[in-house]
Amino acid sequence: MDLGDRTEDSTLNFHFFTTDASNSPTTLSGTPALSVFKDDGTTESTAGITLNVDFDSLTGLNHVTIDTSADAFYATGADYSVVITTGTVDGVSVVGAVLATFSIENRHEPMQDAGALAGQEAPSATATPQEMIQWLYTAFRNKKTNDGSETKLFADDGSTVNAKQSTSESAGTVTKAEWISGA
Repeated sequence: MDLGDRTEDSTLNFHFFTTDASNSPTTLSGTPALSVFKDDGTTESTAGITLNVDFDSLTGLNHVTIDTSADAFYATGADYSVVITTGTVDGVSVVGAVLATFSIENRHEPMQDAGALAGQEAPSATATPQEMIQWLYTAFRNKKTNDGSETKLFADDGSTVNAKQSTSESAGTVTKAEWISGA
């Protein structure tokens, strides 16, 4: 089960079910323990892991909580696997069973502070998501003028032209070119 990409110092909760060979609910026994493995290495940790066997008195239902703030082992930019390292089900070892996987800030670039509004430049065709949002916010928030041949997008000060685009009209159709630097 994939628990997704989590933020640093988050708490994960999930359930898993144990059954015997006939698919009947069966208690995870034999002093069960779980470990978390990082990336493709053999380094493992039990820090922050709580396993509740027969959760809510339901045979075979197990609940796991992992507090990733419990140890520096849980670092951003890594993938993790939750594995049974001790335990049996109906007398059969289940050691090595991978129960879940997750990552910590390893699947996306989280949005940082929005920072300043877009600057005096043309919007990039290969902008980061953060830069795209800055441009959208700037375009919706700031002053714009259109004299019929050119649209200007102003900086927060209302006088500096950050970007401009040519505007034309022919037979009732208005055409706007790509934004270019206002410098």
